[in-house]
Amino acid sequence: MASNTPRVVAVVGGTGNLGSSVARSLHDNAQFHVRVLSRDPMTEKANALAKDGIEVVKCDNWNAEDLQRAFSGCWGVYINIDSDDPNFKQRIGPPELEMGKIVIDSAVKAGVKHAVHASLPAASKLTNGKVSLLAFDDKAAISEYMLEPGRFETASVVSAGWFLENAFDPKYTAAFGGFATTPDAEGYLTYRVPAMGNDPESVPWLAVAEDYGDFVHGVFLNPSKWHCKYIHGVSESASFSDLTAKFQQGKFAIFSLV
Repeated sequence: MASNTPRVVAVVGGTGNLGSSVARSLHDNAQFHVRVLSRDPMTEKANALAKDGIEVVKCDNWNAEDLQRAFSGCWGVYINIDSDDPNFKQRIGPPELEMGKIVIDSAVKAGVKHAVHASLPAASKLTNGKVSLLAFDDKAAISEYMLEPGRFETASVVSAGWFLENAFDPKYTAAFGGFATTPDAEGYLTYRVPAMGNDPESVPWLAVAEDYGDFVHGVFLNPSKWHCKYIHGVSESASFSDLTAKFQQGKFAIFSLV
């Protein structure tokens, strides 16, 4: 490949929080040409990427022929599958693991050399079978499948810490006391969480939009260095009380164990 020819990197899940961060980070580097795969290229998120000059192609992740066409000419692939898909969460039809295998097999057949997967640790293994979280276990199994010898020239895993953006997601603010958008009865933005069991607790926070894509970008700049490595994407490690203290510099906020 000529040095001035951009390396094409396909981004599976490129309209999501993690994928769009990856797509935008790589797009800022002339060494790469980003190709985002989307079930519907006409969505608002897909259109926003396209308006910024990022290629968006229609692709069904269950369809191997679709995937192989989308992967044609690609040097690398970033894979993140949406575990919040209702079919996965309600166990309707094939599991996330099956989709992951289809995506990986299609990339291999298309001649993709370098792969990165957004994964999670296997909850069932960490707890000796006491706790099984489907999304965690399936993502871990997908990573193991990707890392098997003979599939890719290099393969790496880049996991994500606790999204800082969750503090502004209504689903999460409702679950954690209202922080950081809904004041309590006394006018405070209160972050309520159960005791985690590690004292003092240290939470691996991640600014997804600002930082996650750069971690993956770094892997693609030197894939051989990161082959078969598990990388934890963390912007800063801090306690919940530290986070609320920093936020309090702009608004009244407190941390409360429940």
